[in-house]
Amino acid sequence: MPNRRDLLIGTLAMGASTMNLAGAASARPLAGARTRPVRRAIRRDETIVRLGGLGDGYYMSWDTEGRQFVVVNDGPGWLEPPTAFYNTRLWEVTGSPQATAFREVGGYPSLDSSTR
Repeated sequence: MPNRRDLLIGTLAMGASTMNLAGAASARPLAGARTRPVRRAIRRDETIVRLGGLGDGYYMSWDTEGRQFVVVNDGPGWLEPPTAFYNTRLWEVTGSPQATAFREVGGYPSLDSSTR
């Protein structure tokens, strides 16, 4: 079963392969990308892993080195015990889905309720 990153890369590659960039030949899909369109997605409750944390938003991205990040809005995120209520906080995500760890990213501005 492909993971979310493989699915996104394949979807983006398929979209890029159909675009015509400034009159150039169509872009080619990334190596290893799916060549067929995704027709459906099936939710499988038995594969859902609850990772805790408190907040909302949870916008996720990767950097060029493959590290995954998540931004949490309006909550303490994964602080144990919670010591601040952040308006926005950036976390690095490591490990596998069954052994995930969250680490606050240093240098990110402190946007907690006390700084307002």
